[in-house]
Parts: sequence; C-alpha cells; structure tokens
Amino acid sequence: STGPGIYICTLSNMCGNESVTSVINFNPSIDSFVGTISGLGTDDGCSRPGAPSGNFDLCPLPGEDVTITCTTSGSTSIITPGGQVVSSPHIISSITDSAEGVYTCVASDPPCDADSSTLTIMLGSCEPPRLERADGFILNPPEAKTSIGNDSCALVRDQVTGERRGVRINCLASNVFTTTWFRDDVMLNFTEPLLETNGRSGNYTCVVTSECGAMDSEFTLIYEAPIIDEGSGLVTDSLNGINVGSDVCVDQSLGGSLTIECNLLNGTTPPSPIYMWSKEGDPSFNSSASSIMLDRSDGSIAGNYACNVATGPNGVCGMNESTSRVLIPPNIIMTGGNPPGTINIGTDACLTGSLALQCLVVEGTPPVTRVWTQDGIMLSSTEVFLPISSGGTYTCSVSNDCPTASMGTSVITVPPTVSISANITGSLTNGCETPGNMLCPLIGEMVTVSCAVTGTSSYMISGPGGTSNSMDLVINSFQESDAGTYQCTASNPPCGSSNDSIPIIFTGTPPVISTSPPGPPTNETPTLPPNMLINI
Repeated sequence: STGPGIYICTLSNMCGNESVTSVINFNPSIDSFVGTISGLGTDDGCSRPGAPSGNFDLCPLPGEDVTITCTTSGSTSIITPGGQVVSSPHIISSITDSAEGVYTCVASDPPCDADSSTLTIMLGSCEPPRLERADGFILNPPEAKTSIGNDSCALVRDQVTGERRGVRINCLASNVFTTTWFRDDVMLNFTEPLLETNGRSGNYTCVVTSECGAMDSEFTLIYEAPIIDEGSGLVTDSLNGINVGSDVCVDQSLGGSLTIECNLLNGTTPPSPIYMWSKEGDPSFNSSASSIMLDRSDGSIAGNYACNVATGPNGVCGMNESTSRVLIPPNIIMTGGNPPGTINIGTDACLTGSLALQCLVVEGTPPVTRVWTQDGIMLSSTEVFLPISSGGTYTCSVSNDCPTASMGTSVITVPPTVSISANITGSLTNGCETPGNMLCPLIGEMVTVSCAVTGTSSYMISGPGGTSNSMDLVINSFQESDAGTYQCTASNPPCGSSNDSIPIIFTGTPPVISTSPPGPPTNETPTLPPNMLINI
C-alpha cells in the first residue's frame, strides 16, 4: 500500500468495464493530550504548596480555571470522570472536587481500531487566609492604630502623647503568606501588616493571600478635611459661574443667576462631604449644597460668601474654608436734584458765579476711589464735591476693585470777553483830532481791525469793509465806502455771546504837493492837518 485513500480497480474488454472501490485508512492516533491551569503556563501545579501528594498529570487548586486539550489524527472526543462525552478543548471554570479524576481522550476512525489516552486531574487543598475584621468609626484609636474595617480620621490624637499624628491601619490575619496594600485602587510599595498612612486620606484596602494563592481583603476609609479646588484673583462674570476663592464683579447685563461652585480637588472628595455656606454680615443666609446661585438683579448681591466643607461623621475629621467676594462696579449719578450752585458731573455749565461739581455714586462695593481731572491733568481732590474756579473739561472717574471704572465729564465754560481795536499802518495815533476808541484814516491808507477775546478762540469781525472769522480784518486801501462801525462778536455756549465795536470815520483825501508850485518860492512852513503824511 502507498498510504490511506480511496482505491478503484477497473476491468474492461470489448463488451464493457466494471469497477470496484476500496477505502484504506490508517488506525487513528493521539498527537497530544494535555491540561493547563490558567495563569501557570506549562506548569502542571503538582509541585507547589497545597498540591496533592502522588503522581498526577494536573494539580489545580479549588477555584482555578482548567483547560483540557486533545489533538488526534481522527475524530476526537473527551470522556470526563463522570462518563460525559465532551469535545476538545474542554474548559472547566473555577474547578471543584467534582471535576477531579481520570479524563480519557478517544481518537476514532471506523472501521479502524480506536486510540485512547488518559489524563488524571487531582485537586490540591488550600486553606484561605482569615482577616480579623472590624466595622465602625474610631475617632481617636489607642496608639493612633485602627483595625482594618474601622474608618477613622487621617489625623488622630495619640492618647499617650496627646499629639496629632497620622492614623495607622492594622491588617491582622491568619494563614497569611503575603500582604498587599492599595490606596484608592493604587498598589502601595508596602507589604507589612501595620501601615502608616502619614495623614493621607483615602480608601485603603488590605489584600492577604495564603501560601497556595487564596486571598481575602477588606477596606478602611480614612477621612481628612477635604481640599477645596479654589479659584484665585478677580475673574470675569460669565454664565459658567466661578469657583469659590475667586472674586467676581457682577455683570448685570447677563441676567439670570451667578453660580459659585465649591468643588473639591480630585482624590480629596470624602464620602458624604458636609457643605456649609455663609455670607458675612447676613446670618439668615445659608446653604448645604455644593454650589449657590445668586440673582444678579438683587441689589444686595454684593458681599463675602464662604464655603465650609467638613468630613467624617458629623464633620468630626476637620473643616476647610474658602471665600469669594462678589462685587458691584460703581455707577455715577448723572441726573437728579443738586444743592444750590452744584451740578452733577455729566452736565455742562457756564461759570457765572460760585459753582461746584458733584460726583455721587449710586451703587458700587466699597471702597470707592474718585479721581478728578481738568483738561486731562489730574487734580489733587478725591472728594465728592469739586469747587470750580475756571473753565475747562472736568472728568470724574470712580472705581473699586472691579476692572472697569464709571466716568462722567462736564464742560465748564466762562462768558466770553471781547475787545476790538483798529490801527492805521505807519501811524502812531488813531488819525482823529481827539484820542479815543475810533479811527480816522484817509483814503488809500491801510487799516487793520483786531479783536482780543477770552473764554473762546473763535470770533467774527464785520463792517462795511468786509468780514473776517477768528483773524484780523485788513483793508489794504481805505475808501470812503469802508467807513462805518466795525463789530467783533464772540460766542461760547452755553454762556451766550459778547461783542464790541469801533467806528472808522472817513476824513478826506490827503493833499498832493505839485513838483512845480505856482508863484515865487517862499521859506514859510506850510500848515498841515494833524498827523498827515505828505507823499513827495
């Protein structure tokens, strides 16, 4: 034979053919039959503590997971000690003594003879550890030592020395091979039964195992005053609220409520923390929630709000506190009644007598600071009332710890004064026979009309010879038609206007001296009109 397979023999002649088929099989064989214990790899467990005495193929401990695998060249089945036929692989979860015994692997391929192999499983014995558990709360345990299962404060008072120290946790048990500690599910690098907490709070778990691997565990809650996740500094009011510890200036334009959260740092939140809110100066204000909501439109919203958080039964393990200041920005009164001779900042006025500006604040968390300026220069006064002695642009700025200030501005003007004058170019007098506020030019002379004003920088000169705005009026060659009254007008709202005038009088034409005078020469001095210039 060349091997297993299907063989066909065929005979044929002229009359036809005939075939016969034969199936040739090898006897099936078992390639492997093994059992494994979860977590042990290829170790059969028969040489460890707690293993049964004797010669066995697999020695699991009670509760371990076992997998039995049989590999064959034929059809495979496994027969359990109880006679049940199962397939391969056969998995036994958390094995008990009912599953120990002889397991048989059968390889079959009819009509050939079947092959079989056995595997014997025998359970070991393992005595579990037994913890000495407690259950309660100990405020000040003797020697600052509490048993596992008893809750306590992170810092306790030593009954011998009276000093405050970190509580110790004792994890006593019988039949212990190893001790492992966890704090908040994180393994600690400590394997002794008595653990020093060093004053750190948390959920402490002690896990003990016996020599054969069985285990037992228990936990203890250690409380301390929780640490508040404080904010800091002055923050912007927003719909998201603030953390206690931060100060905030209320933005009433947001509407609704301002929320102040009393959050705790991660890892410091004890079971059932006790929250106690208070407001300085208001014994009626209280809350036991982790956050408070304040109505932004409430005029009494400003103040210092404190959150106290305690822990442990009835808060016996300590308390932590944080405070937020809720501030209202200052707001200046721009309208309303005033004392006589006083106006509110924000109102313009004319300085005609005794006058004072007042800068009153309708709201704002104290302390409020005032700053007065005149034409951009800071004044020394910080009072509510500012006496006014001169015109200018006055500003009052009020501020508190909020980042934005309230500001009002008043423009104080003084009544304008006007003084008009005129002169003849080249003449030291007014050209008239008598002095006075008048001018008597001759035809052809240059005349300049000027105006001096106070209280304003704008004015207008007007007369028969023309007009000029805020500058001298110059008549280059005076003519008879230019004679008349010239007026300067200056205005300064709300003080009104003021004016002054000067007459310019036509006095004639200057004489002309001929270069060929008639008659004989004379040595007499001619009589001329006063201040007349003669062109020669």
